[in-house]
Amino acid sequence: MIKEIIKLGKILISDKILRYKLRYRYFTDSIENKGTNNKAVIVYPDGREENITYIEGLNIQFIGNNNIFKLYHPLPKFINCQIQMINDAEFILHESKYTLKNFIVWRMRKGSKLEIGKDFSCVGVEFALHGEDNLQVHIGENCMFSHDIYIQPTDNHAIIDKNTMQPINFGGDILIGNHVWICPNVHIHKNVTIADDCVVGTCSIVTKSINEEGCVAVGMPAKVIKRNITWSRSSAPDYIIRGFN
Repeated sequence: MIKEIIKLGKILISDKILRYKLRYRYFTDSIENKGTNNKAVIVYPDGREENITYIEGLNIQFIGNNNIFKLYHPLPKFINCQIQMINDAEFILHESKYTLKNFIVWRMRKGSKLEIGKDFSCVGVEFALHGEDNLQVHIGENCMFSHDIYIQPTDNHAIIDKNTMQPINFGGDILIGNHVWICPNVHIHKNVTIADDCVVGTCSIVTKSINEEGCVAVGMPAKVIKRNITWSRSSAPDYIIRGFN
């Protein structure tokens, strides 16, 4: 019996490691430019721009033309990050003192834009901007994202009304406010706004806007369960000792 339990434990651990490796593939630190008129720059506080040639932990792929990629200095630490841009897309990441790990943006299409405010951090997040043109995701300042987070402003595949034979599930922009904490295994879907100072709990699916500031929302779909809160990057005991940060 004990041997069977140990064997099962080894299988479960191996499966978890395999799924992690499949989800977070390891990318080469490089800039791959397969198109023309693409711009990748670091923007310094004085407004000066410097072309990006290499950043450790970051893979940038220009698959098409006329893309704009901007990082504002000082830069975060990148670990296993990749951004793919097709045509006429724009990516802006403001300065951060934190780390971006397993940050992945899939094939930004024409007219799409992803902008993230200063002091953003994440352990694992994927942005699916490859389903439709002209979709935008905006994330405010001082946001903290955990792991296995999926942000999807489009369903990627059409749902058809049989009476009209027309699609009924077009995509829509996502707006996440300032000082928002997204916990592990959260999915955020199209046409959603999350207000400032909110926490979205583990394994939640956000399909409707969370318009109240300073609340906790959890569930499938996510609903507000607690109001009049804020949060800190410190643990509860450390917060008592050191105060808010």
